[in-house]
Amino acid sequence: MFFLLILVFIGLATILRLREYELQKTLPKLIIIALLVNFSGVFVGFIVDIGNLLTNFFISETGKFGSGSFIQIWDTGSDYVDTLGGGGAEPLDILVSGVVYGLVMWLFYAVSALAYFAVFLIFFLRQIVLWVLVILAPFAFAAYILPATKGWWNRWLSSLTQWAFVGVP
Repeated sequence: MFFLLILVFIGLATILRLREYELQKTLPKLIIIALLVNFSGVFVGFIVDIGNLLTNFFISETGKFGSGSFIQIWDTGSDYVDTLGGGGAEPLDILVSGVVYGLVMWLFYAVSALAYFAVFLIFFLRQIVLWVLVILAPFAFAAYILPATKGWWNRWLSSLTQWAFVGVP
């Protein structure tokens, strides 16, 4: 129905001799977009899959900071406190070292938890936004036809690429 309305608009614009909306300029776009709108979901899925592949590549190559790293950090600090205790240090030094170490570890884990929560929130929002962009994809493709609505297409496409590739950085 939307394409029929655009076709009527193109006819009226041609009669009124509006250069931007002439039949020769807009009819080929209308025919191509009418065919492509059926594959808009496939197009969006392709872009999102590329973003997911790149995100998984960078996570697998650089995302080695998992629970094993947390255990290694904990063991290193514990070994230091144990070394103080076995090395004949004063009990007060051992107590102060243990308390400072505990506070530093608490701060480290609190900041790490906030960072992981922020990443979780971003990817949760990414999922919702991508669903909305998939739903709006046919309308965005149709907006590409007319020069006055081409800005909506550009905004939709930039939002799609931003949210599809948000995991790469």
